[in-house]
Amino acid sequence: MKRTPLQWLVAYAAIPCAMALITASFAVAHTHREIDAYGYATLANAYPSLKPAAQAQVREAMHGGHLTQRQYDRLLPVIVNENGMLAMAGKIDGADDARRAQAHYRAALIAAVNGGTAPVTHP
Repeated sequence: MKRTPLQWLVAYAAIPCAMALITASFAVAHTHREIDAYGYATLANAYPSLKPAAQAQVREAMHGGHLTQRQYDRLLPVIVNENGMLAMAGKIDGADDARRAQAHYRAALIAAVNGGTAPVTHP
């Protein structure tokens, strides 16, 4: 059976292109979401021991008051290279605890970026 050009286009081009676009949209949505409490805790714990150049990168990323997953992924290698290790937050149970911890660690990182020196405590 011979296909018309439109049938060929739908069978061999439209569906693969649509799948690529759907996959790309999911990837963009994932990288633009805000990081979780563990990410903020990692940065807040590491910030005081970073060199001024690395601190400036964190400050610049926090300019909007929050960090996206993409920004965090760019900062993480810098922090590991500076400190050689990461301090992770403890276990967080439930959605309410996760939201509370995220707000707590975001505030701790903002305070550190703005010159605060108090150690980060776990909520």
